[in-house]
Amino acid sequence: MTKEEALGFYRYAAGELARNKPPVLVEKLLVSQGTSPEFAHRAVTETNKALKKVRREKAKKRMIRGLLLTVGGIIVTVLTYMFASQLGGTYFIFYGAIIFGFIDFIVGLVGWIADR
Repeated sequence: MTKEEALGFYRYAAGELARNKPPVLVEKLLVSQGTSPEFAHRAVTETNKALKKVRREKAKKRMIRGLLLTVGGIIVTVLTYMFASQLGGTYFIFYGAIIFGFIDFIVGLVGWIADR
């Protein structure tokens, strides 16, 4: 098998795994395309591990973004409330940043746990 053929099989496995096809099915598809069962298993295992790592990093970034948005919304809300109570006037509640940041954090956390 040439290097280009092997790379093509890895790309095919990555595409199928990204479409959430079961690894066993992807191995069978690779074997039906002419690879050995050992190569198919190794390609699917390595590709699945790489995809999980990428998904986990993406979920981690989403958690951090959500946490920063939530904390930032809370801090700005508290600061405007403090200034309004000391100096008079109105204050703002950044509920959009707080709620959507919290949702983003939870979605990231679920994705991070799911790709362990």
